[in-house]
Amino acid sequence: MTCVQERRLSVESDQDTEVAITETTTVTETIVVETTEPQSTDMGVSCHTDLSERPPGPISIAEVLENVADTIGDKPVTVSDARAIQSAEALATGISSGVKGGPGSIALSAVDQKKSNSNSNQTDVTIGDVLKSASSHLIQDKIVTSRDASKVHSAEARNNNGQVPKGGVSSTMQQAAAYNHNAGYFIGMDENFQ
Repeated sequence: MTCVQERRLSVESDQDTEVAITETTTVTETIVVETTEPQSTDMGVSCHTDLSERPPGPISIAEVLENVADTIGDKPVTVSDARAIQSAEALATGISSGVKGGPGSIALSAVDQKKSNSNSNQTDVTIGDVLKSASSHLIQDKIVTSRDASKVHSAEARNNNGQVPKGGVSSTMQQAAAYNHNAGYFIGMDENFQ
């Protein structure tokens, strides 16, 4: 006998992004989460997040980083990507300078190397190269909150003429924060561990 429970949630962030989520639980505790493209916002945030194989519970910063690797992994790392990754890593670990050899330092190093070898035919380091195993480099992790998403957004926008690319670290953090908030994992801007 299979027991199936389904519920449909409408998740809204403070940036007018809407994501429809359907969760289905079976006796094997499989959770299926489907997302739909949200309406466009002033900031150009778009949902490209595939959370279909994640376990139930809050979304962590490491999960966001690895999801970005899966979503836009072929994109070459830019300065704004590197700064957003560095900011997210610092928030997850509590180490403002980042983890030596962590995703933030790898991304920044790739950008610096690209600048110094601008005439070279060297292959660009991609988001996927940097973030594919982010969780193994982070010595600590935490759930994504609105405050975290705001800080990462500031870092990414500050290094990209005030713009935040669709599907990047900042927009995915914002969507994860909206999900965590609406699921009750935190209230307001901070965590409420339940």
